[in-house]
Amino acid sequence: MFMNADGWPVVAPYRYSGDEDSLKKLSEKDVLGQYSYVDHGKEISANIKQAVTVSLDSGGKLSGGATGTWKLGTGNQLEITADGTKYKGVFLRHVDPDTGQKTLAFTALSSKGVAVWGTSKSELKASKIVAAVQKDLSLGDLGNVLYNLTLPTQAAQGTTISWESSRPENISVTGEVYRPAAGSQPATVTLTATIRKDKATARKSFIATVPEQAQGPQLARYSWTEDQGTTVIDSTYNHFDGNAYGGAAWDKDGKLGGALVLNGKDGYVQLPATVTDADDFTFSAWVNWKGGGA
Repeated sequence: MFMNADGWPVVAPYRYSGDEDSLKKLSEKDVLGQYSYVDHGKEISANIKQAVTVSLDSGGKLSGGATGTWKLGTGNQLEITADGTKYKGVFLRHVDPDTGQKTLAFTALSSKGVAVWGTSKSELKASKIVAAVQKDLSLGDLGNVLYNLTLPTQAAQGTTISWESSRPENISVTGEVYRPAAGSQPATVTLTATIRKDKATARKSFIATVPEQAQGPQLARYSWTEDQGTTVIDSTYNHFDGNAYGGAAWDKDGKLGGALVLNGKDGYVQLPATVTDADDFTFSAWVNWKGGGA
């Protein structure tokens, strides 16, 4: 905790341990740059205040998520006017708990008791930003693509992403999915992202499988005659096989051959999403209901 020019206490954004260089004299050149800026307001709320990015520019100009002026005084004292409100506080160096590195920050207070904090944002090289986006970029499970994909075109810190498709007739560069006709083979598509920031670029590829369209009019038929194992066989051309789980047991004495008995607790059958692969469909089954919740 520190005292501002008006004698009011201001609290450090992160834990302060009294390091000798925490209040080492700073110059205007030292404090220039971008900061994550939080206006705490005075509301009593469970909602977390979101940070915005501001820039302390040369000549005492404040820009970005809040605009105004700033001034560095004796003993690292700070006077900042943001969106018409004046705050007084201090600059300090302290340890960022996320990075473990010494980081420049400021804390200040208005005459009405509103606190603002700012923490310096380290400027990464474009190549590192692109590499981080490349590492994090994901399209999820592409093993059975039935619907249009969301292919991002922008990412963190001003990076852009463009896409190529090895088979645009099945997946376009904007993510539209066109499934092969019924009776043909599934399509294997390579989607390649090119990530750019300034002169830095990186590429990342994804392999997607687009299944053929279902063949009708009967999409699936389950006779429940397996009698063993957990696989539920679809006897139609589409082979929309499912799996039985938990308290699901085979029974030879069904209405039309075999049956599957569910214990009413944890027994169930999971069928693939493609079993409803039509604009309209009808589901029918013989069920021997023995009471209990639906």
